[in-house]
Amino acid sequence: MLEPDLPEHRVITVQAGNTKFSALVADTTLLRRIGLSGRDTLPDGWAMWFDMGQTTVPSFWMRDMRFSIDMVWVDEDFRVAAVTYEAAVPPPETPFDELPRYGPGGIPVRYVLEIGAGLARDLGISPGDVATLSPAPGDGGS
Repeated sequence: MLEPDLPEHRVITVQAGNTKFSALVADTTLLRRIGLSGRDTLPDGWAMWFDMGQTTVPSFWMRDMRFSIDMVWVDEDFRVAAVTYEAAVPPPETPFDELPRYGPGGIPVRYVLEIGAGLARDLGISPGDVATLSPAPGDGGS
């Protein structure tokens, strides 16, 4: 089980395509900034669900990341808008202003699902898929 580092994390179930993940929710500025940084791994079946609080065109970096991930960009209607496959870990000494930035290719999104590198391809998660949450938004979910 993935133990959250901060007590503010909630855990929800996110289904993307045909696969369900237990997901830590990052829905505050602090939790979004920290993300998965500093963790050694993302155990099988686990993910992180980012809620930006509004529709935007976000830019993510991989500061202090120790493993590569896929980023599934989800719009406000819970449709997968884009997927970043295998976002690589930068060298630890990379200056902040030189960190690669990842985004949904200019497409406005509200949510991002981060999963282990290669899983989006392996599981067939692609634009147009629907993401569902349990609990659903408005029911204590994201």
